[in-house]
Amino acid sequence: RFKGERAFGDWRLDLYDTRSNQFVNGKLISWELTLDYANPAQSAVVINSGAKAQYSGTLRTNEVNYFIVDPCDNTIDMTVILTGPAPGSSLVLSADRSGFPTGNPLTDDYVPLLNDQAGNVAILHLTTSSPAPAPLIQGQPIYLTVQNLDFDATNKFTITARFSPTPKCVQQTSI
Repeated sequence: RFKGERAFGDWRLDLYDTRSNQFVNGKLISWELTLDYANPAQSAVVINSGAKAQYSGTLRTNEVNYFIVDPCDNTIDMTVILTGPAPGSSLVLSADRSGFPTGNPLTDDYVPLLNDQAGNVAILHLTTSSPAPAPLIQGQPIYLTVQNLDFDATNKFTITARFSPTPKCVQQTSI
């Protein structure tokens, strides 16, 4: 079982004969894979390139909000800014290119960022060449989560996306 794991990526079926303790190079006559998908607990807010590239919200105790930032096909530089409450209250911004981040730095494309920079912000800056392991792919969405790390506070936040060149495109994101 692979409950809770990502299905994204290449899958390969290996045939293994337990009687001979060897992999089999023969033919497989029949095989079946059944996938069950759970309905998401919460829908994602899509932040498109353009005039309304900002969202303000409120996170309660340990709550998570989900976002999809959808750049244009010609976007070469994108900055996501999470602005949160004053110091002492913590929000974390997590991001991934292939699906919503899990919070696991070993599987997510980017390291989670606290809103602890000057001005109570967390900044994710991507270009088509950086960061080297996971640069921005033109026209491909970035999946984000914003989580309230305070177990006893309700925090207001704003998430803003800035794009370069200035977007002039029609978005067609499917979720």
